[in-house]
Amino acid sequence: LELYKDYHTADFVGHSGTMTFSLEQDYQAALDNRKGIPDFTVKVLKLIAEDDMVVVHWSAEGTNTGTNSYLPVASGKKLEAEGITIFRIRNGKIS
Repeated sequence: LELYKDYHTADFVGHSGTMTFSLEQDYQAALDNRKGIPDFTVKVLKLIAEDDMVVVHWSAEGTNTGTNSYLPVASGKKLEAEGITIFRIRNGKIS
């Protein structure tokens, strides 16, 4: 969590669809993800920045060799995803 705090503002709030989440919740979700997909990697495909906003088009992949809250069985299958994340930057940190 300390590393997360180095890159995020103290009042960070994340949004995903209709959900909002805190820095602690985002960190716990990342830890949970690593339990189910220990070799998880993300590649930046495109980066666009303007004013205080940064848009990242990314792809992610890994192998489901563990279990977590949304992967209850280690299938051994390779997982792939692609998405876009929009960050607001304040004082050099993600807010």
